[in-house]
Amino acid sequence: MTALRSWVFGNWPLKLTALGLAVVLYVGITFSESTTRSWTGPVPIEVLNAPAGGALLFDPGVVDSIEFRAADEIADALTSDSFRATIDLSGLEPRPGAEPVDVPVAVFPVDPRVRVVGYSPTGRTVHIDAVVSRMMPVIIDPGPLPEGIELGPVVAEPNQVNLSGASSRLQNVRSVEGRIVVDASGINIDEDVVIEAFDDVGALVPGIDIDPGTVRVRADVA
Repeated sequence: MTALRSWVFGNWPLKLTALGLAVVLYVGITFSESTTRSWTGPVPIEVLNAPAGGALLFDPGVVDSIEFRAADEIADALTSDSFRATIDLSGLEPRPGAEPVDVPVAVFPVDPRVRVVGYSPTGRTVHIDAVVSRMMPVIIDPGPLPEGIELGPVVAEPNQVNLSGASSRLQNVRSVEGRIVVDASGINIDEDVVIEAFDDVGALVPGIDIDPGTVRVRADVA
């Protein structure tokens, strides 16, 4: 008992000094981070572990509001690159039709001296469609012909291409076309032409991979 009393009450000035220093340090750290700041610069959301054989129909967007705490000199030097935002798609399976799935958004600072305390949005709805493919014939559109010009048979090599993409997008493709311009000088056509996918109203269908992306087009002009 005497030893315990001696340990508790012995060197009490030194112990009080140490306790006071600890309190000062704690208060200093707390004060330096006591103000919650807001970052409103957009931080793009990165996609992690995208499932094989799937296509994300829409970009996940950005995190546009982050609440954080940091010392003044650190907070004043922050940029959009000081934060990372991610969504993890592991465990999700792509399905035809791309049913919506809610996934959480994670935000963390690049600098460990910064502490994130809140952000918006905290989640995103994603659409993961199954990737499918099919072959389609190539159509070459010569456009309006100049007066007095006649166009012979148009030959495309190859005359079929392979299309691949999200099932909900690929089902909208009605034609794959390349467009050429016939010159009034009557020069024969012999050129590489870019092929694009169009829907039934003639609008370009995005997100479709075409292989090959160009074909060789030949035609006699008289």
